[in-house]
Amino acid sequence: MDDFLLAALAIALFFSPPASSASEEGPVPLVIWSGMGDSCCYEYGAYQFKVVLERLIPGIYIKMVAFGKTPTEDSYNSFFLDSNKQVELACDLLSSDEMLANGFNAMGFSQGSQFLRALVQRCGSVKIYNLISLGGQHNGVYGFPFCPGSSSILCHLFRRFLGMGTY
Repeated sequence: MDDFLLAALAIALFFSPPASSASEEGPVPLVIWSGMGDSCCYEYGAYQFKVVLERLIPGIYIKMVAFGKTPTEDSYNSFFLDSNKQVELACDLLSSDEMLANGFNAMGFSQGSQFLRALVQRCGSVKIYNLISLGGQHNGVYGFPFCPGSSSILCHLFRRFLGMGTY
């Protein structure tokens, strides 16, 4: 990970909340939602951001969004649990967390960015100050990345195959 990028992110998270959200209890909490195939608790991926940010911002409360009793189950659910259900469950999860009651910043990775955006739009019981999207596909995604040309028969067949399973 690029230390400069993480330091800049830490500074932004620490200083960006509105003055009314500042408290004597410490920095504004952060919610992190990992991307498809990642998990709240794997030793790599989004979890590493949690570890580094806790080191850079002493006293910060960070909540990782997770669906499942194990990291493997959480990762599985990132693929197969209905996206609307994930947003609904996240709304309930975050609304019931007393540490988040006064508001929080939210950071999503890839698919997690889009689901946090849906959370902002659908969940009126949470107060989000800043939504940080890392790799979120807010304008959509088309095709198989790095395919060697749009006229390639192999690319065309692979796109059709992938299109059969998209949601």
